[in-house]
Amino acid sequence: MRKLTVFICLIVTLTLSAQTTKIEITFTGVKNVDGVIRIALYNGVDAYRAHEATKTLVVQSEKGEVTCSFDSVPTGKYILAAYHDENEDAKLNKGTFGIPIEGYAFSNNAKAVMGPPDPEKMLFEIKEEKVSVLSMEMQYFDFKIFEQ
Repeated sequence: MRKLTVFICLIVTLTLSAQTTKIEITFTGVKNVDGVIRIALYNGVDAYRAHEATKTLVVQSEKGEVTCSFDSVPTGKYILAAYHDENEDAKLNKGTFGIPIEGYAFSNNAKAVMGPPDPEKMLFEIKEEKVSVLSMEMQYFDFKIFEQ
């Protein structure tokens, strides 16, 4: 009986220490159906700065809203970054002065100003085992401001 109690305690401890959740993401403001949305989930600021994604996902683009999810994400602090790869060349294409010509989005809807946002502003926390829902607005630079 004692061995059974120890075994049950061990299973409960391992289960509680490995809590996971599902992250549901809705991208709003997607401008067209061309290409795909590429999403990267980073386990904290250091992983983001090192470009070491914990999980990645590629979903078909839809005009308006695109919804997707990451399953089995352990509790912790994360950053989400995504871009609308309209020509499916697996890179965020840039134009004049390095300004992205494809849409992009960051967790907490952190805004990019003269480069990517501060990673601390993108950080969000998953504290418990439940479904986490995030809404991220796809940003597109309006090059029409340069036209006369």
